[in-house]
Amino acid sequence: MALISSLLLTACGTDSLDRSELEDSVSQRMKDEANADRGAPDAVRCEGGLDEEPQRCTATVGADLIGLTVVPDDDADDYGWQWKFDPGLTIDADEVARRLEPAIVQQTHRHMDALVCADDLPGKPDATTTCEMDRGGRTYPVAVVVTGAEGHEVTFRFEIEEPS
Repeated sequence: MALISSLLLTACGTDSLDRSELEDSVSQRMKDEANADRGAPDAVRCEGGLDEEPQRCTATVGADLIGLTVVPDDDADDYGWQWKFDPGLTIDADEVARRLEPAIVQQTHRHMDALVCADDLPGKPDATTTCEMDRGGRTYPVAVVVTGAEGHEVTFRFEIEEPS
């Protein structure tokens, strides 16, 4: 309990939090508010500290990445900030490839040598990323577009493009 009190005092008693303090504070709040839809985080990573500007963070909960924006707010609860969750989950680039591979095999009736997605896929309708599929010594770009995002469910479509 001493850790929680220390975090709350740090968040309320200063105008800013460094990155580590913000990550700890977001993690603790997520643990305090964990429920069936969004469990306690395994890890939280923020782009930077929190001062006057909003800060983007991601929380890892199992295999999912949850995106959120943290905004300073002196009138907010004990934490001294408010947060806004992305409308859907952000899917890690490796997880995008893992989910995409069986769909590509089902559509093309051919296996691939490798599938790599360079960027995470935000769980927002119309968000995009590009993956690269290697098959038979050729590299094919694969365009991925989110078609729907609700809670923990993100659906997407893909298009295999001609090799460059």
